[in-house]
Amino acid sequence: MSAGESRGHLRERRRSLVVAACVAALVIMAGVQYLSTRKPDAGVRTPLSPQARAYLRSIRDVAENSLAQVEAMLAAVDRSVRRTGEVADTLDHGIRRLEIWQRQFVALSPPQAFQTQHHEVGRLLTELRSLAHAIRSSQTIEPSHPVRRRLTVVHDRLEQMLNTVDEL
Repeated sequence: MSAGESRGHLRERRRSLVVAACVAALVIMAGVQYLSTRKPDAGVRTPLSPQARAYLRSIRDVAENSLAQVEAMLAAVDRSVRRTGEVADTLDHGIRRLEIWQRQFVALSPPQAFQTQHHEVGRLLTELRSLAHAIRSSQTIEPSHPVRRRLTVVHDRLEQMLNTVDEL
């Protein structure tokens, strides 16, 4: 290797180091700019109070139990060839359980931050009770597609609301 080639190689290496230093400086500048424009608490969740955690646990339990109960009632009707006393007892028991969970929900005091979601979950629980009464009063045993569709919509919306509450 001649002296000219060696100097050329050194010059190329220096250029590469300068370019790398410039790229590093740009990355640092971009990071500083990002951090300076971000809200102070962005991405940081404040810890929930014990009361808020208890509320979230209770509302999730009531909602999930109510949904599972209506699904079980619909499954009992779907499994039956004809309406029997056993199916009627299962449906009556399901409605009584829903009423108990509805009273538990009404007794909950949501934290201020959860007021909107609390009202929406209450509306969805009322819709579940309405579905349960529709299943109970139905004279046919055939699977009710409109009821199943309504149940799917309520299920999806309830899941969405509970996830929203969890994210607050």
